[in-house]
Amino acid sequence: MKKQGIWVTRFVFLLLFIFVVAFMGYHITDAFNDPVGTVNAVLYTVEETLETNGVFVRDERTLPLPGGIVETRVEEGARVARGDTLAVAYRDPSAQGAFEELRRLSERIEQLSYIRRRAVDITNPAALDEMIRDSVLAIIGAVDRGDLRELRGQDMEMRSLLYKRDYTFGGGEDLDVLIERLEAEYQTKRQTVGGDVTPMTADDPGTFSRIVDGYESVLTPAALDGMTAGDLAAFLSRPAPTGGGTYLGKLISGFAWQYAAVVPEAESQGLAPGAWVEMRVGPDEYRAQARVKRVEPAADGTCLLVLESDRDMRYFAGLRRQSVRILRETHTGIRIPRESTRMDPEKGPGVYCRVLNQARFKPIEILLERGNYYLVAYTPGEENVLLPGDEIIVRAKDLFDGKVLS
Repeated sequence: MKKQGIWVTRFVFLLLFIFVVAFMGYHITDAFNDPVGTVNAVLYTVEETLETNGVFVRDERTLPLPGGIVETRVEEGARVARGDTLAVAYRDPSAQGAFEELRRLSERIEQLSYIRRRAVDITNPAALDEMIRDSVLAIIGAVDRGDLRELRGQDMEMRSLLYKRDYTFGGGEDLDVLIERLEAEYQTKRQTVGGDVTPMTADDPGTFSRIVDGYESVLTPAALDGMTAGDLAAFLSRPAPTGGGTYLGKLISGFAWQYAAVVPEAESQGLAPGAWVEMRVGPDEYRAQARVKRVEPAADGTCLLVLESDRDMRYFAGLRRQSVRILRETHTGIRIPRESTRMDPEKGPGVYCRVLNQARFKPIEILLERGNYYLVAYTPGEENVLLPGDEIIVRAKDLFDGKVLS
């Protein structure tokens, strides 16, 4: 009787084992026959841009290069006022060396004059040493904080204390006497160097650029006003003029610049005169704002596009022929795979999302179609709408709203 009970137990365990294996096999087979593939919905921005190749146009005047050794004193794209020194021409290397010595002497006088103004009246060397130590600690603190403005002030303060110690207790030359002697030396050398150095100043205010390309006198704002798309295309097809090496640079009047390009008329839609657009300039895609000045169609299906702006002249001062991407429109929505879209007879287009292991249908409004994806509207304030992070079902069989997913 006991042996029979053992066989019954073994038979029950065998049935349970077979049931478990069958149950697992069914679900594994069902999963392979009805796989569920999902992707997450993401918020995405699509930019519609117009690729152009055109020219920058400004009101420019070339600056002749003086003889001798020329040293430019202004940076590329710098704004200068009338009378500002653009460059200095030296007659020969000896004149350049003498002028450099004169400049260092001037800086020395200026530094000592500052120290004299900041000098303190102290007769005790120990007290002065204590102030110098405090000044050194203040400099260390400024370095630790990365405060460069405070560092410069602390540096000059310490210099004044050190000079005070040297001249008062070190037996050095009196500061007033030293400054007077250096000023006399400066005036003597200035009279000697004066005829060997010729400064070049700006006759009018403007923006300076070292780059001269030969277009300065031919590609002007006035000339651009009378051009058509065909005229500009023909103009740019000719060999570029040579800028030559006989110029110091050029001076750009005012703040305004223009950009002109010939573009397909079909791609200029939406660019209306007076509208502001964003430009992406050069390989670094520098961003600038410009206003559409002209959109003039031509008979051959192209049009002349002219943009203008009075911003960022420092960056554009040296540019001429340049590729520019013009941002026409920006669309922001949710990006979904094309194969995930479904059509509901009542609700229209939509997608199924995995919500608590169930398939839930969410209607969508398609904004754009791009390759293998759609951009759909993002309306977070409404109910049962697609949101960033939702798990979109891309692949599944026999989907319906509320279906339990394996």
